[in-house]
This record gives sequence, structure tokens and C-alpha cells, in this order.
Amino acid sequence: MRRLRQLEDENRRLKQLVADLTLDTHAAGGHPKQTPKPAQKCDLVAFCGSASPSASGAPAGSSASVGRSSATSVADDQAPLRLRLRDLAATRVRSGYRRLHVLLQREGWRVNHKRVERLYRLEGLALRRKARKKRPSLSRVLVPAATRPHTEWGMDFLTDRLADGRRYRVLAFVDHVSRVSPAIEVDASLSGGRVVAVLERLATTIGRPERICVDNGPEFVSKALDAWCYRRGVQLVFSRPGKPTDKPFVEACNSRFRDECLDPHGCASLEEARGTIEAWRVEDQHDAAARLPGPAHARRRRGGWTRRGGGGLTLQVDQETGADHGP
Repeated sequence: MRRLRQLEDENRRLKQLVADLTLDTHAAGGHPKQTPKPAQKCDLVAFCGSASPSASGAPAGSSASVGRSSATSVADDQAPLRLRLRDLAATRVRSGYRRLHVLLQREGWRVNHKRVERLYRLEGLALRRKARKKRPSLSRVLVPAATRPHTEWGMDFLTDRLADGRRYRVLAFVDHVSRVSPAIEVDASLSGGRVVAVLERLATTIGRPERICVDNGPEFVSKALDAWCYRRGVQLVFSRPGKPTDKPFVEACNSRFRDECLDPHGCASLEEARGTIEAWRVEDQHDAAARLPGPAHARRRRGGWTRRGGGGLTLQVDQETGADHGP
């Protein structure tokens, strides 16, 4: 009780001093919000400094608390996070920090988007809006080559025109081992959502691959395709910008497709284009064996594709080795 009365007396003296300073300001004709004079500030500081350390409410005999400026905070080690962020940015060259934040969360990193943005800018990973000069490309991590069909697919877009000049797009698929095209989609416009719809249809008829090799086009870096591959457990393998040689099987199929189908035929409508392209795809499946190497050609003759109940293609099993082989 004695200590409490001392604190009340000190608070009363401090309030009285502030009231006296306010009255002096009014008497001088100043504004109530006017800053006190230097002499008045000195008196107020001297009074506050003369108060005991326990005036703040600390128990008697205890030392004063340490100020905020004297406390040191130990920041978490951000080196692993920054390293993984650089690796993801090198793979997803068209993704900003928000997309990289989603990928980090999928891998189990407990970090918010503000920290990812700060590290993203500190690492200099912001997307350049102005094209820079070409420099020697960095070394890339090679994906293991597929050894059996239905393991790795490639996707790419082509563009052609109808007889009246209208433009349409073609989405071509190719199996990197069997050299067979599971599907070719034709329409006036093909968005990322449409790509997902085609993949979902193929997943119900012939199944889905383990990996899909694509370039950095807007449809392939879309959120819709990324979410579908994450749900289905399919790995997206992106090629380096300006390096079509990273997906040679797709480029070879596109070149053959344009020379044998698109250039010789001038279609008048989308329906005619779909029929012509589908007929070429079926015929190309029968010719795929001639493009395979010797051992793969021998395996192909022992196994092949058969139709499921829904009209799709599925793999036959090699009776000699027990492995599945594509056409």
C-alpha cells in the first residue's frame, strides 16, 4: 500500500506539471496543440528522468527492462529456401513469385507470399519485360530418357488457315517411345482449359503418362494445366526458351504432320479439317513402326495398341518379357 501511494503521488505531480504547461500556453495566446518551448521540454524531461525505475510499474528491487533497440533478433536461415526458389525459377521461367509460392507450398514449405516476394526480389528473379541479349545458356538437368511407351508424351501447337483465310489451331500429342500420336485436337481457339479437357479425355480412354514435355507457351504455363498435373501426379517438363531441340520428337512429328497433311490439303471448314487430320493420324500410326530403331521395332511387333471399350487405345503386354510395349 505504501508503494502504491508513492506511485499515485508521482502520477499526480506529472499530471499537474502537464496542466501547468498547458495553462502557460493558453496564457501566452498560443494554440493548445502548439509545441512546448525548449525550456518547458527540459523541465518535463528532467522530471521524468528523476522518477524511480519502478515508476513504470516494475516491482521494487527489480532492474529496469532492456529497451527494444538493445534486443537482438536472430533471423532464420533462409539459404535452403533461397536455393529452392532459384531452382524453381530456373525451371519455371515464365512464373512469378505468386506461382512459385504455390509450388513451394506444395513441397511442404511453410512460408507466406510476402517472404517469397522479398527473397524473389533479393535473388534478382523478377521477370524481365525487355528482351535481353542472347548469352550462353546455362547447363540443364537432363530428364532420364523414357524406355517404354506411355511414359513420356510431348505436346505442341500448330497453326494453319482454311480455304477462306480463317485461322485455326492444332494441338498435337506424340509418344516419345512408340512415335504414335494419341490424339490431335483441332479448333479455332484452344486455351489452357481446353488442353486440360483433352488430357482428361485421354486419361479415361488410354490413361495418362508420367511426364509431358512442353514449351513455355501461355497454354502450357497456365494455372489450369499446372493444377491438373498436380492432381494427377503428372510431371511437366519445360524446354528452355528458344531451344526446340529440347523436344526433338515433337518437332519431328510436327514437321512430318505439316508436310504430309496440312500443306497438301486446303480445307474449307473446321469439320473437314478434323476429318482430314484424324485420317492422317490413324494412317500415321500404322507407319510408326518404320520410324523405330531395330530393337524397338522388334518389340513393337510382339506388342501393340488395342481399343478399350470407350474407343481409346491401350497397350498390349509382351508375352515373352511381361513388359508392355507400344506400337
